Amino acid sequence: MVTSHKHPAHVVFATIAITLMAIGLSAGLKFLGLIDRFDAWIAAMMSKPGLSSPVHALDPYLLWMATAILALGLTAVMLNISSNWRRILVWILALIITLFWVPVLLLASHKPDIGVALIGLLWAGCCALIYTINHEMPADLTDINKTTQTDAPR
Repeated sequence: MVTSHKHPAHVVFATIAITLMAIGLSAGLKFLGLIDRFDAWIAAMMSKPGLSSPVHALDPYLLWMATAILALGLTAVMLNISSNWRRILVWILALIITLFWVPVLLLASHKPDIGVALIGLLWAGCCALIYTINHEMPADLTDINKTTQTDAPR
């Protein structure tokens, strides 16, 4: 039998810790003003010349709540599915779907201030992926057990 040198996973604790780290990083970068530069860069890349600039701003409480929910959801999903290629796919899709809100917000005449959410998702996904590489995840163990049961002779 092959023994693993990985540590056992604590999925609930890791989900909460990774989510708090993602929110903390986003808050720190917002405090330093780097998120505002990132938001301005996104708006400049997506806005068409000759169109009026958006006049409405997103509610900051809604933005931070959405960031927390997105980071928590992404982390929980990544820690509860098997194989790293699936985790990376979910992570990339979450980033793409969040980025696709930029044209929607511009069409609704809102400033596309989604830098907080993008940075939170980027960091949450990175931390979750590193955690799953270094720990023995229950989803991976279940996947291994299923393959060994189907390979056994009947």
